[in-house]
Amino acid sequence: MRRVRSLMIVAAVFLVGALEIFAAPALPRQPANSNAASQDSTSKQAAGRSSQTPQAAQGQQGAAPNNSEGPGAALDFLGSYSAPQAVLATETGHTSARPPSATTDQRLSELASDLGKVPVAPVELRNWLAGMLAVSDHSPEDWFRIGMAALQAARADSKRLTEIAPASAWNQRLEADALAGRYPALARSVWNGKVQESGHRAEEQTRYAGQPAIPPADAAAELRKIDQVPESPENLYRRARLLLGVSDQAFVRVAASPQLDARLYALQALAAEDENDEGGALLEYQTGLKKYPESALLNAGLGHLYRERNDLETARGQLDRAWRLDPTDPLVAFDLGDVELRTGQPAEAIAMLNRALGLDPNLLVARWARGRAYLAAGGEGSDQRALDDLTAAESCDTTGVLELQIAQVDEKLGRRDEAREHRQKSEEQRLSREQAKHAAAVEAN
Repeated sequence: MRRVRSLMIVAAVFLVGALEIFAAPALPRQPANSNAASQDSTSKQAAGRSSQTPQAAQGQQGAAPNNSEGPGAALDFLGSYSAPQAVLATETGHTSARPPSATTDQRLSELASDLGKVPVAPVELRNWLAGMLAVSDHSPEDWFRIGMAALQAARADSKRLTEIAPASAWNQRLEADALAGRYPALARSVWNGKVQESGHRAEEQTRYAGQPAIPPADAAAELRKIDQVPESPENLYRRARLLLGVSDQAFVRVAASPQLDARLYALQALAAEDENDEGGALLEYQTGLKKYPESALLNAGLGHLYRERNDLETARGQLDRAWRLDPTDPLVAFDLGDVELRTGQPAEAIAMLNRALGLDPNLLVARWARGRAYLAAGGEGSDQRALDDLTAAESCDTTGVLELQIAQVDEKLGRRDEAREHRQKSEEQRLSREQAKHAAAVEAN
């Protein structure tokens, strides 16, 4: 049985749980350049994923679901369940297993966390939502907060459902509802009754095609009503479905603000990237840019995605456009600097990375990249400058790669004891990473 995803994006208050999966085909992966491969990756371990196809659930529409065996999973960013990687490979051609980049996580955190004073505890969060929904006249900013908060509350109910009744057909039915829009065959294998799609894009009509619209005041009354009855798998299912419908409708209202609407496209794309679904991320960026071609955020995201894929010239064009639109974004400056470094222009890379660090001195991946750029540029004092930057960035990587690079510079500078120490750290980190991957694989099976 696939276990509940519990991936926490750093500082993202409302992105606890697994993130968005889309069924779009991935771009052909560009061949990696072993001398210029991006170092911008984290060492975090994703929660275990099952490679098993879910067993068919029993039951019929209108009948009380039974307790046949079936998988349980937490809701993802837009209310869908994360599909097993084997399903992605089969249904979308997606085979990437590259870990999400540190800058993807940072951008995701920034876009999702500034929601103001919204409660975190599930009961208080639902009370806050009911109060907000009782008044329908809200700004797009408030609807954005309502939509994100409703997703958080739905994820809490989904997680609780998997805790108290993981094999119940109510859990299977919620999973099937979420999968139906993108993986209909998989949804039918989980639940053979009628499903309600959640978070499924209908591009020619509206961005979200979930439950039929329910007036906000009616949703508030229904939410309070469900909260007054004893907890049960059925009531958890009903409340999660209600909350997902609230989220869908809130995000429709967000479209009144082009800036927030573009932000939602970016959030969906970044969440897809975080699940290594680059085809889904590409679809979100391209669809968003058709509506908002002057969005610095969407241009930056698409450029970052191309950089991650080693399509460096395409990345440069997209990132240059983003930089012209917003020359205050340190992540764009970092991406541009990394592209310059990986295309053999270390001097230009150093100049752009200096800008990134001027905008955000704590952007450690930029310091790491600048250290490598100093090494590539050469010249008097470059080794020491590289060592200073690489050492300062040491905490941003636990894969063993950065420790090995520090060791190599130590050796060039004649620091043999320090080099030996960093080589040992590199090996320890590499072994720890392999052990964690093995443990996750064992647990998933």
